[in-house]
Amino acid sequence: MDLLIKNITKKSLKIYVSEDKKLVIHKPKDYPMAKVKNFILKNEKNIIEEFNKEKEITNDFHFLGEEIDYAYKENSQVMNVDVKKLGNNLSVVYNKNLPENIKKEIIEKEQINFFYKELGDLILKYVEKHKIHIQKNINIIKIKNLKSRWGSCSSKNNLNFNIKLICFREEVIEYVVVHEMCHLVHMDHSKEFWRLVEKILPDYRVRKSELSKKIKIPELLK
Repeated sequence: MDLLIKNITKKSLKIYVSEDKKLVIHKPKDYPMAKVKNFILKNEKNIIEEFNKEKEITNDFHFLGEEIDYAYKENSQVMNVDVKKLGNNLSVVYNKNLPENIKKEIIEKEQINFFYKELGDLILKYVEKHKIHIQKNINIIKIKNLKSRWGSCSSKNNLNFNIKLICFREEVIEYVVVHEMCHLVHMDHSKEFWRLVEKILPDYRVRKSELSKKIKIPELLK
């Protein structure tokens, strides 16, 4: 544990563990170091507990229709970074020994990978579910950070989806998948197109309307 000693004008002694895991000592200028050491030894158990306490930082956003918080935790048992949904939190557990100069970059990369994987799995789930209704081959499926569209379908049968869809509940994501799959049959928004959408999802209007609702987008996906 790194030690940081600060001489102060107050007569009292103060010892605490800082956010960056340093043992900080505020002591009067003429206070004997022998007394400081004795104080540390007497409070060794409390200091160690404070040092090992998992620090949490929160920031709420929408994930699959729920408003949740990030929960960052340090854990020396984790190899690198572990991201998963736990209750009302998106748990981000990272190894406290990650190099400081690249720690933020590594953590953010794993968070983004998590969002892409979760959405990718859902998209593939609904493509598999509804391909029987479409009877068309899909060439490539991509997830992108799009600015204005929730999805798109090209003349080459490539489907693109906006990563921000991860903010909506699954039923809304399913609607967007079905919408783009129907473009494999009808490349416009004709009556025939909407009839096909409604045949697959009779309640598509309800799902579609949720896309216009305000959502809290994770900062990393803005």
